[in-house]
Amino acid sequence: MVEEINALLFQLSKDTGIVFDDYEQNEDASFWAYMCEECRQKYEVPERYLDDCSADGPVCSVHGCNKPNKYYIDMPFVMCEEIVVAEITETCEEDMKELVEWMEYARDNVSTGLGWECADTFVNGYLSALKDISVRLCLGVEFYD
Repeated sequence: MVEEINALLFQLSKDTGIVFDDYEQNEDASFWAYMCEECRQKYEVPERYLDDCSADGPVCSVHGCNKPNKYYIDMPFVMCEEIVVAEITETCEEDMKELVEWMEYARDNVSTGLGWECADTFVNGYLSALKDISVRLCLGVEFYD
């Protein structure tokens, strides 16, 4: 399954954007979040955006990171954009395996009054399309007819 998560894109420079999946908005419309030392180094965040954090418990707010925080990062409103991130849940791979098993079962065992050749062509074509659609959905790719 694909899960949509509200997130914040902080455009640190024209080449560097940081996605936060946990953030707060200040009264002045700017944003803040938690950041660990590893993410600060990875994204080369300048000191002017950072304050030391003494809060125990919260983890880094950078999308995909769960390390202990070290900083508050303050992000000016003009450098931020609220976005939606598509994330594949852990069960997606298991769901796909089960779907493929059912498709193979149907392909190998379905017969109708139309005769095996017609049923085989239909089942293979239908299931191939269903498989392609399922893969696209799990990867969060939009498609149109």
